[in-house]
Amino acid sequence: NTLYNPEYVLKRIDIAKLIVRLKNMKLPLIVTKDFKDLLANNVLTKYAVEMVEKEIMLSDEKNKFRPYEVVKAGELKTILNKAGFKMNNLSLYADDEVVTRLKLAVMLANTDEYAAKVNDLLK
Repeated sequence: NTLYNPEYVLKRIDIAKLIVRLKNMKLPLIVTKDFKDLLANNVLTKYAVEMVEKEIMLSDEKNKFRPYEVVKAGELKTILNKAGFKMNNLSLYADDEVVTRLKLAVMLANTDEYAAKVNDLLK
């Protein structure tokens, strides 16, 4: 079970789902676009489409979203920035480090949007 595993290594589709939920984005009811590695009838495709249409995440030149590719810290910093999260400390992790649930939580806690909330919770 990956739900409670802080060392679970995050994939691109995990990040897409997270951004959609954190930003309360509205997903389309019907998906007409797909990718070579993620077809329109896959329940996860709507998350990938939303990220690509908002230019938060990109597909590659072969129209692949690469949903199960491991996310590295450098890529996540770029994604968070494009999604509107201002990182207070960009040097938390080396760009080539894989991102786990725990590292993601630390990175989000260091954004303007969530730093105050985390501090309030820890009081």
